[in-house]
Amino acid sequence: MAALILTYRAEGAAGARALLRRVVDHRRITGKAWYLPVVLLPVMCLVLTWALTVLTGLEFQPQPELALTAALLFAAVFFFAAAGEELGWSGHAIEPLQQRWGALGGGVVLGVVWWAFHIPSILQSGQGPTLFVLGFFGAVGMRVLRVWLFANTGGSVFAIIVVHAVTNMCTSYVPSIPTSAIVVVLWGPRTLARFRFSAGERNAG
Repeated sequence: MAALILTYRAEGAAGARALLRRVVDHRRITGKAWYLPVVLLPVMCLVLTWALTVLTGLEFQPQPELALTAALLFAAVFFFAAAGEELGWSGHAIEPLQQRWGALGGGVVLGVVWWAFHIPSILQSGQGPTLFVLGFFGAVGMRVLRVWLFANTGGSVFAIIVVHAVTNMCTSYVPSIPTSAIVVVLWGPRTLARFRFSAGERNAG
């Protein structure tokens, strides 16, 4: 709602309608292979987190686990809830932040704000200090990953809505640990969109 109000004030009704249309801007995703990380990245984080808890013996606070059938039935709810957030974070906020601080810097700044936005629900859930701190780094890292996906899907808000919705579904079972450091190394902090080990990059080097 805040993003729509600010967009309306700056660009009028046409701008607000254009922002709403970004919920279904899947045509921006010209590289269809990017649908794989959009859908599978949250699942990979889920598996990684589960493996780390087994190997280290670390116990997280129990998640509000959903039955699989309930999660599938609520897929549309997950999508529309994610759309409500990502119209603001990805549709309105991230591009100006990227222009000022680059992709990585903008992602970190937005990640901090995004984490702070969730503090009331974090406190309400009764999380302890350890999980509170881990949640901060997890939120910032996950936002960097979403900026990476945003950069490589032509700025598609739809793509980030999908990854947000799938992440919410996955974290109904296990907290996620994002692997943002990997994409920063491979794609570079400035844009998160130029793979450093492509043939073109090697020849330029």
